[in-house]
Amino acid sequence: MKIINKIIVIIMIMVLFLANGIITNAEDDSFSGSRNLVVQIDESDMNSYVSGGREGFEYIVRKIKPMWLDYQFKTENKTITFTIQFTFENYDQYVERLTELLGYEPAILNESGSTRNLVEGFNAIELLNFITNGLESEDMLVEGNIQDFFTIVNSTLQIRDNKYETKDSIDTREKQDIILFSNVAITTNIESMSSYASTIEVTLDSDDKENIDIVKERFEKVGSLENLQSDTRASVTFSASSLDELSKKTMQALNVSALITEKKEYKTDNKLKVTFEERIDTEKLLSENGTISYKVVCPDFYENMNKIDEESKVVINDKIVSLRNNDENMYFTYEKPLTIEKIKISTKITMYGEIERNIILQVPLEYATYYKDILTEKIQNKLDKGMTLNIYDEGIMRCYSINFKGLTLKRIEEKTSQIISGNDRIDFGNKYIFFLKSEIKERLKVNTIIDGILQPEQIEVEYILPNSTNKILDEKTENHIYTTLTSDGKVEFTFTYNNYIMFGFMAILILVIIVVILSIKKKIKKKRTNT
Repeated sequence: MKIINKIIVIIMIMVLFLANGIITNAEDDSFSGSRNLVVQIDESDMNSYVSGGREGFEYIVRKIKPMWLDYQFKTENKTITFTIQFTFENYDQYVERLTELLGYEPAILNESGSTRNLVEGFNAIELLNFITNGLESEDMLVEGNIQDFFTIVNSTLQIRDNKYETKDSIDTREKQDIILFSNVAITTNIESMSSYASTIEVTLDSDDKENIDIVKERFEKVGSLENLQSDTRASVTFSASSLDELSKKTMQALNVSALITEKKEYKTDNKLKVTFEERIDTEKLLSENGTISYKVVCPDFYENMNKIDEESKVVINDKIVSLRNNDENMYFTYEKPLTIEKIKISTKITMYGEIERNIILQVPLEYATYYKDILTEKIQNKLDKGMTLNIYDEGIMRCYSINFKGLTLKRIEEKTSQIISGNDRIDFGNKYIFFLKSEIKERLKVNTIIDGILQPEQIEVEYILPNSTNKILDEKTENHIYTTLTSDGKVEFTFTYNNYIMFGFMAILILVIIVVILSIKKKIKKKRTNT
């Protein structure tokens, strides 16, 4: 009977696993379907803006299109109709394929895996980004952005039996699910290249308590909610470490399509020209007479800030850019010097007293490749005898790794300051007993690495401690590696470790003392015997 019971239990477990697999597959299959885009362009525009005209355009499409993407050309009355289409088996694959076409991971709201409540944070025309990038890389784009001359005929998302058509961003919600506002004010603070803060203040179009509760619930999920002195107003403040995260949190707060991006253009004078864009689907956000205002507070190292064209209602006052207009997106350009995206300072400490430091400078691969010779020369000019430079790629970053070592803190400080063009001060406080307790303090001030200013939050500090480290105090780790992102350039921690060299030295010293004492005693005894 016991054997039969075990067999029954095993069968039941197998059934549960099988059922779970079926359910999982069913969930994956629930978001399967297709996406297509149909655009038109005048044949004369194609010939004017693409080297080789339609033939050149089609050559690029054939060369760079993903295997899973289908396309079609049709010409009638000097109008070219271009269609792309792809299928997907689940949500993850859909996002993966969108990312390959767009050139960035899109901000998408997909509530609880529902196929109905889906909002995308990009315009349909951006599905052709991969073609524009291909034309630019082959130097076949004669002038401007060819996407500006495409007219969208149809953009369709098919999810199983549900079909959604639009000429803007995909939004599968029913009209009654959308909450309208009479006023929206968005303030974006660009604190550094990888640090953003945003405040969104809204006024509801009606005093429906249920709607304000929904808005407050959304706000609480993304940041710090502030209840203004009104039953129809609310404000939220949140931070983000990238523009993608900023876009997604803005979408979560407002529940409409939103996209905040920067497009980089290279300049021969060692600077980057950047176009900043903040785009919100105001049609689904505002009531009939509703208004929206934008304000972007920029850091000091932004230079030559300008609006896109003279007719734009964007206002630039010092480092603050503002716009109050329902029909225009927030656009402006600026220039910035070449700079480092992130710096990692790794310090290895041994029981022998030697200190080895590795400084890794990370630059986005995209413009590190373009400015390869300039960047390499600037970094090599910072090196001297005893320093080695290793250049390698890691993900989307190019890493410039500088290594040096020394027996004194002063040398390490001097070499560090030489690289970061600032100053560095390190203090070690040790209690020299068998089981050492050490305190490390470091104060980093980074002025520049290449040309731009580096913020403290872009610096990661790592200390590799002796292998005999017992514990890093005040840290929830028994590891001998201490890592932190500095918020103010200061590092301070305490650790304990067994110094076996000191232990051995003390043991030998004690043994020598014992031998000396015994020798002295022996001599004294011998002297007494002789007398």
